[in-house]
Amino acid sequence: MRNNNIISIRSESYFETFWVVVGFILYVTALSVFIMWLYNFFLDPNLTFGEEIVGFLCVEFPIMILLCCAGTVLMWTKKLFEFNPDTKEIREGGCLFKWEKGEWKKFTPNCSHFAFQQYSETADYNFGGIFNKQVKSHVYDLRMIFPDNSFKSIIARSDFQSVAKMVILGNTLSKVYNIPFYDYVKELLLQKRRANYPDGMFLQ
Repeated sequence: MRNNNIISIRSESYFETFWVVVGFILYVTALSVFIMWLYNFFLDPNLTFGEEIVGFLCVEFPIMILLCCAGTVLMWTKKLFEFNPDTKEIREGGCLFKWEKGEWKKFTPNCSHFAFQQYSETADYNFGGIFNKQVKSHVYDLRMIFPDNSFKSIIARSDFQSVAKMVILGNTLSKVYNIPFYDYVKELLLQKRRANYPDGMFLQ
């Protein structure tokens, strides 16, 4: 039975963008195989329905299933991060629907505080020289900050949907280990809002 206290963050593709695109191409290829079968079925009047079905089940159908399975793994496998406050363990891995993979490990932070921060990252996407584009994204990073001001990332995500759970994770870590947690992303947003509102019109 699953522990309801576990904080689970499932987001972003487990594979790089290139492989997600490959997964989509595999889906399209599977659909093309089916369309070609239908085309040949209606084009050749000499073939009977029974012969076509047997041929489809023996050849085209297994190919379609294989392509769809590979495409599903590449497109829908997500990154998995979990923290169990009862056992003080974390695990990182991947998940595909209900299937999960990742090893639980003891988490013993020796940092001065936890910090939730944001930084910008630019990625270059080049698909065989046909398509080339630079994409800038915001990365949200929950870090351990050490006394010498060095840091180590606990979890970093670029999708905004993970922000709320990462804040919950930071607060939970703070309570479990009695280590301060600072949400600098929230402070940054508050500063921007104050700058956009005249004095006295901004409510925190």
